[in-house]
Amino acid sequence: NQDIYSSDNLFPENILENQGVAFCRGYSILTVAINPVQYIPSDGKIIYTSKIDLEIILEATGDINCFYRDNKNDENWVKNLVYNPEVADSYNKAGLSFGYSGGICDPSDDYDYVIITTEQNNLNHWTTSTTTPYNWTSLMNKHQIDDGLSCTLVTIQDIDAESDYYNSTPLFNDTEAHIREFCKDAYQDWNTEYILVGGDQNWIHRRLLDYAYESNCESDLYWSNLDNTFNEDQDNDWGEEGDAGFDLYSELYIGSLPCDEPQDVSNWMKKSFYYADAVFKDYLENAAFYGGDTTWNCQGDDFVDYSAIKGTDYWLGPIPEIDGPFPDFAGFQFGFETWNENNIGQEFNLSVKWTAESPNPGWNGGSTTQAINGLKNDINNDQVTLISAIAHADSTMSLDVSSYSWESDYHNTKPFFITDMGCHCGDMDASDDGVLHSMLFHSDTELAFGCVYNTGYGWGNADSTNSSSAFQQKCFWDYMFDTMNHSGTTFNWQLGKAQAWSKDFMAPTINWDPSYGSWRDIIETCLLFADPAQKIKSPEKPEHNIGIQNLGISDHELHDTNITISTTLYNNGENNETNVYVSLRTNGTESANQTIVFFEKDTFTNINWLYHTPYYGWEYISVNITTVPGENITLDNEIEKKVIYGPDIAVTDIEAPDILEQGNAESVKGYIQNLGLTNENNIDILLIADDTIINSTSIDLNIGESTYVTFIWDGLTSGTGIYNISVFANPVTNESYTSNQIQSKLVKVGSITTVFVDDFEDENGWTVEDDPYITTGTWERGIPVGGGDRGDPAFDYDGSSKCFVTENIDGDYDVDDGITWLISPDININSELDAKIDYALWYTNDYGNDPNNDLFEVYVSNDNGANWVLAQTIGPQTLVGWNEFSFLAGDHITLSNTIKIRFEASDLNDGSVVEAGVDAFKVSIFDYSPLGPELSYSPGSYDFGVMDLNQTSSTTFQIWNDGTDILNYSFSESCSWLTLYPMVGNSTGEHDTITISINTTGLFYGAYSYPININTNDENKTFTVDVYISNEEYVDIQLLSGWNLISVPLDNDWYASDLVNNVSGCSYVVKWDSVNQSFWIYVPGFPAFDFPLLPGHGYFVEMNTYNNLFNIGYPVTSVNISLKVGVNLIGWYHNQNTTASSILENISNCSSIIRWDPVVQDYWLYLPGYPAFDFVVTQGMGLFVDVNQESYWHGEG
Repeated sequence: NQDIYSSDNLFPENILENQGVAFCRGYSILTVAINPVQYIPSDGKIIYTSKIDLEIILEATGDINCFYRDNKNDENWVKNLVYNPEVADSYNKAGLSFGYSGGICDPSDDYDYVIITTEQNNLNHWTTSTTTPYNWTSLMNKHQIDDGLSCTLVTIQDIDAESDYYNSTPLFNDTEAHIREFCKDAYQDWNTEYILVGGDQNWIHRRLLDYAYESNCESDLYWSNLDNTFNEDQDNDWGEEGDAGFDLYSELYIGSLPCDEPQDVSNWMKKSFYYADAVFKDYLENAAFYGGDTTWNCQGDDFVDYSAIKGTDYWLGPIPEIDGPFPDFAGFQFGFETWNENNIGQEFNLSVKWTAESPNPGWNGGSTTQAINGLKNDINNDQVTLISAIAHADSTMSLDVSSYSWESDYHNTKPFFITDMGCHCGDMDASDDGVLHSMLFHSDTELAFGCVYNTGYGWGNADSTNSSSAFQQKCFWDYMFDTMNHSGTTFNWQLGKAQAWSKDFMAPTINWDPSYGSWRDIIETCLLFADPAQKIKSPEKPEHNIGIQNLGISDHELHDTNITISTTLYNNGENNETNVYVSLRTNGTESANQTIVFFEKDTFTNINWLYHTPYYGWEYISVNITTVPGENITLDNEIEKKVIYGPDIAVTDIEAPDILEQGNAESVKGYIQNLGLTNENNIDILLIADDTIINSTSIDLNIGESTYVTFIWDGLTSGTGIYNISVFANPVTNESYTSNQIQSKLVKVGSITTVFVDDFEDENGWTVEDDPYITTGTWERGIPVGGGDRGDPAFDYDGSSKCFVTENIDGDYDVDDGITWLISPDININSELDAKIDYALWYTNDYGNDPNNDLFEVYVSNDNGANWVLAQTIGPQTLVGWNEFSFLAGDHITLSNTIKIRFEASDLNDGSVVEAGVDAFKVSIFDYSPLGPELSYSPGSYDFGVMDLNQTSSTTFQIWNDGTDILNYSFSESCSWLTLYPMVGNSTGEHDTITISINTTGLFYGAYSYPININTNDENKTFTVDVYISNEEYVDIQLLSGWNLISVPLDNDWYASDLVNNVSGCSYVVKWDSVNQSFWIYVPGFPAFDFPLLPGHGYFVEMNTYNNLFNIGYPVTSVNISLKVGVNLIGWYHNQNTTASSILENISNCSSIIRWDPVVQDYWLYLPGYPAFDFVVTQGMGLFVDVNQESYWHGEG
């Protein structure tokens, strides 16, 4: 660029660049770029600033970002990203968090893990079978059992139907934006951590982001990074450089599965579960590495040496710093070799290294053919589990291998995980998922259980590993392997966390390489195609570990009969074990046991129990292994399953209209399944509106059968209003498990008065507008002439002959390259009621180069078209023929006396044939106001949570009349610890506020619940108040850098290793052996030196940074510490302070008390008779006491 090289300006212009403040999980992060080297091109002159003083002044603004959750995990995540983590402590606002206004996420629920999928192709639910043995419920159950994660599933149809997610600005009102709003809702109200998006790009559109070199790249960053808008300038580009709406930091851990059908999901899930259940080192240890022929001086093996294998704080390659020095903020980055050096006994096998170029030391190959065949043989021999790679790629190819060859030539029986820096191998739009489909879905055993792939370009460097793709892959592995500074423990090796960390850590690089935008590209388009909560497992070979592989009992068993319960156990430890005690338990109580006298290492064994099932009912069956001496891992010592005996009739789905015209009968369907093991006759199925039975029928279902039961409902017996309509299966004889026998949906029932009808035979004031880019396909009114050969309607819907169609010319006149709008005239309505919009639609987009990838959208306006609100989205799937649609305007806008409707047909992607028609348009007044008063209140209950004794608190709830006339209400309660105000009232529709106050004085420890009776002239209901009185204490012990002498003052089951793993910056824990008068040190990675942290004892803790030990638990009531002659180390556990002199006076034959001063890193001695050296002893302080005669200390002092 001659303009730049002839310039006499400084590059970069400024030594310091303030890149602004961004937010991560509610914490504000300032990024500053420091440029000590500047260049004047015209002079060829370099200016180096040898000393830079940077002063950053932090001020408390009082503003708190809405994504702050007062969550310790959030706090630790942010602390590991910044230079000054101690400032995060100033955010401690006890109990402060923000809720989402409205939405579908109930704040009283908590879901750690949410699956977002679609109803298309039945991807939201399918019945398991021999060919599809797994469904989403299988995944949610596994995370609940294995990881303790609460899980749920939401469809994009649910999300699109929620008007609280709508935005008056059309740009932010598509399905992508609705999903983003739902993610905010789930994060704030459900405390969600993980999001799995299950559906192909055709079904669930990821936001298309832009960077300098490329546009329209699929990205899920829009759903994980929840601040800002990603399009502050509101143009056609999302996420581009210079747009202030970009959000750099994550709130959620996200993964994508571009699945098309249930078979895809089941195939992938079997592989994912295989890895999750794997325990043997000879599978888990197999890391593999591949470098394709880059054609650059910096070879593929150079890149992978840096990005995965080696630990380094330097770029690698022939000229490492040709494009700049290694960034200081990255520090020393760990690789597989670093992990192996620091974790003896848990090493990965690094022998599989193939390169298409001249091999670096330790690598094999030398040509593309050798490299491909070498890795293929290792994969087919099941010697590959984790792959790190760089090679040329596209949507049909990864690691130089086409999707066809992956499917035909690779036959591993143990699945692998792959991260590949190649271009576009994650492109979900191109090639019908191409190599992504091959890797994840084509087989339930072969190829991958997860991938990190790019939807955009991958990036290298001709002479150095200084590239965005290499840095991202390095950060991914560095997060895991650097447990001290990043992940904390192998229990945090979730794929979603590693992927989010790699992007968050790259935040300062977002605008590097502005010409191509290569660093922004990788932050935007390098995606995780896997379960975000799936953990990568260290190839640990524990000294001692007995675990449970499976529990052989079905969810449903015959009642009152003998069955065999089987379980498979494994010993994957270093040692043979003897006398292993295995217990069979029902509802937590042991019912049988067996002892394995000798259990050989690296083997499995099976245990069977003969068990007589209950007469009827259900219970939790579990198998538990008593911990063997020195066992390192105990998470796999128990497995549990809920088992139902006897009949089990379930209602698993309901289909009902959103609105019902009273007297106009419509169908309500319930999906009924016989999950039990007996044929059932005369099953009573009820249709219920609120608490009133509307209709009933009887069916027969044999074992495993299912059917839809259809009721016809006209709403006449119910009356107008909003009803909780339910399909309920009455329990059959001896059916005791009833938690799955009802499905419900809210339906509005009302009367309809038509105010506007248009069959389009005449001109009635409709207008057409087009955007400037459209070339053909504008709306026209007339008799369809296209003939239907290109997806266009061949006839109108209502038989009147005319309708509106998109360019009514036969041939290639579909909607092309833009948007056409059909806009209604002003329609007069009654603003105090609601308006129902009915229309018939013809819509196809399944022709052309990019079929099924456009949307038809319907908007409503209450201000004569000044602002439009999205009401319905149809597509991207093509409809078959004409279809009827309807919606209520009041679900989307505040009603006024007039409304307008806008129909939008568009062709915005890569060339689908879009044809549309609208006919039989009707607007009606829909009055669903209930007759008479109707009690409504919110919330329905309140839990004060955990409180202490002698504490007061209060809350409020709203009560109002949702019907007509006057609602009179009063409350009745006779509870000593609870009061209400006011006790009586009335409402004609206004919301009244009721205050509930509680006082825990005089109560005992434990749970309290009280139902407040609400008495009204409609119906009587209850409002339940809960509180738990706890004697738990909160202890926060400050730990300074260096040595600290502490005691854990609450009852706990911690070991020294727990302290190291849970307190960031903790290096060593040391106890005092009073018998041998010597120290015993625990070093991480050496479990044989681990020891429990006992109440009343003191321990030295070495820290390499400042941090706090935060502990919640029950107070220690007593201790019995044996004091030996000489020095003993005790710990003060009481929550009131004392003095060294007081403790000395209460210990017989005690000659001195010694404390440790962590500030000066030295001892402080108190001797009797020297009061000036006395000191205060606080809770959690460790003390040395010197005695000349053995005795016991019981905590006196």
